[in-house]
Amino acid sequence: MRQSTGRGRRSRSGAESRMSRSAGAPLRKSPPLRKSKGSVVSLLRFSPRPWRFRPSLRISGGGRSSLRGWSGMEVFLPGEERMAETAERRVQAISWNLTKRCNQRCAHCYMSAFPGADRSAEFSRDECLGVVDQMAEVNPNAFLILTGGEPLVRHDLFDIAENASKRGFTVVLGTNGVLLDGRVAERMKASGIQGASVSLDSVDPERHDQFRGLPGGWEKAVRAMRLLEEAGLPFSLHFSAMEWNAEELPAMVDFARERGAQVLNVFFLVRTGRGEGFGELPAPRCEDALRFLARVQGVNGNGEGPGERTREGDDLLIRAKCAPHFRRVVYEADPASPLLSDYANGGCPAGREYCRIGPSGEVTPCPYVSLSAGNLRDKPFGEIWRSSSLLSHYRSGELKGRCGRCEFREVCGGCRCRAYAAKGDVMAEDPACAYEPPGDVPLVRFSEEGRFGLEVERGFPWTAEARERLSRIPSFARGMVAKSVEDYARERGVSSVTADLMKEAREALLPRSLMPGFVRDRLGGGQ
Repeated sequence: MRQSTGRGRRSRSGAESRMSRSAGAPLRKSPPLRKSKGSVVSLLRFSPRPWRFRPSLRISGGGRSSLRGWSGMEVFLPGEERMAETAERRVQAISWNLTKRCNQRCAHCYMSAFPGADRSAEFSRDECLGVVDQMAEVNPNAFLILTGGEPLVRHDLFDIAENASKRGFTVVLGTNGVLLDGRVAERMKASGIQGASVSLDSVDPERHDQFRGLPGGWEKAVRAMRLLEEAGLPFSLHFSAMEWNAEELPAMVDFARERGAQVLNVFFLVRTGRGEGFGELPAPRCEDALRFLARVQGVNGNGEGPGERTREGDDLLIRAKCAPHFRRVVYEADPASPLLSDYANGGCPAGREYCRIGPSGEVTPCPYVSLSAGNLRDKPFGEIWRSSSLLSHYRSGELKGRCGRCEFREVCGGCRCRAYAAKGDVMAEDPACAYEPPGDVPLVRFSEEGRFGLEVERGFPWTAEARERLSRIPSFARGMVAKSVEDYARERGVSSVTADLMKEAREALLPRSLMPGFVRDRLGGGQ
């Protein structure tokens, strides 16, 4: 077996030189930054033992089943054994758009949300509580993102959050921050919400407010970050990289650090909703941005030393969203990078471990695609998740174009929603990727150890307190945590897992900079 050497051809542009500077180059009109501290909730980010991670390779092939028309598109219909395999997949994260109403009118909004949006089809409070029950039957410990529109316009938001939290979900809030005052922050905490993401599109208040259509929105978003910190709620910062603001990426990294966020989620625009006619980053500039995000987290371009993460105590995690080819970019630079160690094989999680629920009950593979897998007013969530032909297609379909020929297809696979937005085919190649696969190298596959989605397999006795603490960790990370703790116990020569041992393992095996706050705190005994 031989590893991929990344010999594919990549387009380059002048943007690479702009992105290659260290994070923090000043921008005109950049606001003053204040020091802040905090932790953060990060979806799908956990790295148990990065120094032991080694990606493995496997050459694999697959047959092609018959194709049949479905809802105007070509669909891969798996055989019975593949259908059974997809039905067994467990949802790990759910994004729930509770409303289309919003107090802003962002130019790129995938929902085309606005203040006067129709609320007649929204689920009522009681319907929402029923949906929580349905989701709990599939996985009561999933990661649940309550968002909108703007979720804080719903007066029953905290009833829904409290119910979901009591059922065992890890509940977080996606907000623009405008309505988030001190009282709201305290209500969030009291209802069991464990963190929030706050959207910011520029470090320049004027540019942000103009893009979102609300004067003063920037100041209120920044205020929300401070209030969340004061309430003891971790937060992440969401930044959508587009043609007009991509040059701000280095400054946004600094901004996130200074404001106390430990996660900066960089979303690469998928042209849906109002964003359909909006300018997304061309593939070469997207590549440049992804290489910058790798370097600023310590991944050197030649794999022989540290990158640009030189700040002592830097806890900021930076995630590339809607850009699964970030995995390929990191792998090309350093196949043993700890940034790769939490990724499972299978690529984009849409429809596989992740889905969206819309305001009127439509279940879709991802917020950025409107194709419906079913409506919760017609079928329960579990039936849709297990038997939807659309979701089965996302899980078992055959990739086309460059994605289908690429040696990274098992670990990347491209953004399926962007492929659909561009080509009308969820299996088409991802136009945001500039990589040209050479076609003469084996498939790249990551180790199946130490990843999200592992089932809990205990080989040691666990005390009642340790079991209870493990149960508070979200399901997608629980198997990884259990395995890491037991590995630590085995190395220490102890015969059982206790709460104190879990604390030791947290400090010894789970570097703070490579794990989300809610996992770290629960493993160490936090609430």
